[in-house]
This record gives sequence, C-alpha cells and structure tokens, in this order.
Amino acid sequence: MDTNENKKRPFPLTLIAIYVIFQALPKITGTLIILSPSLKETNPELYAQIQSLSPFLNYSPIVLGILLIISMILLFLLKKSSLIVYAIYFVLDLITSISKTLSPNWIDMFGTKGLTSLFVSIAISAIVFGYMIWLGKKEILN
Repeated sequence: MDTNENKKRPFPLTLIAIYVIFQALPKITGTLIILSPSLKETNPELYAQIQSLSPFLNYSPIVLGILLIISMILLFLLKKSSLIVYAIYFVLDLITSISKTLSPNWIDMFGTKGLTSLFVSIAISAIVFGYMIWLGKKEILN
C-alpha cells in the first residue's frame, strides 16, 4: 500500500489548490470588512442594504471560505477527507447561491453581473469537485 510520500502529486492539483485558496482569502477578508462597523460610518446606505440581507447570507462567505481552505490543504496533502470537506462546502455553496437568487435585495445590489458570476463560480466548483472525485477513484488520494 502506497503512502503519500511515495505518490507523485499531480501538477494540476497543486495549481488548483493554490488558486482556490487565493480565491477564498479575499472572500473572507472582504466579508469581514463589509460587515465591520466602520462601513456604517463611511457609507451608511450600503451598510443598511447589507444589513437587510439575512445573517445566513452575510456570514456564509466566511464559513464557506474556511471550509474551502481546509479542503484545499487536505487535497494538497493528498487526503481523501478533502472530498468530504469539499462536498460539505459545495452543498452549502449551492444552498447559499439559491438563497441569494431568491433574495430580491441581493439581486438589486449585484444585478445580472453578480448572477453571472455566481453561476460561473458554481460551475468552477463543480469542475474542481469532479477532479477531486476522479483523483479519489484513481487512488491518488488516500
């Protein structure tokens, strides 16, 4: 039985892990900045609009970002548990995305560009998840 030390890490895996982590970090920090009280002082109208969204929609990017970073670190370490963490992330991301599209305040704030970005993000997540499943079936993940 091979250990992780004996397995060669596929180069695309490394690129995906780094790319996804760098995508998650700004989501977490951006959400923290937007939800900070200083926004209330600098732009009270935007702050009021953001506060009109549900707490679930406001705080979900932080939780999703943390799950994403954990799953990518596990993927980089070739751990099969990365599939479970990413699956949880993916399901929560889908639920959040559906909630966003059903929220009239969110669509008013972000419009069709935000909606397009949302669907592209889901497509990329699905491709990454498919690649992770493929790695699991090829027994690269252990």
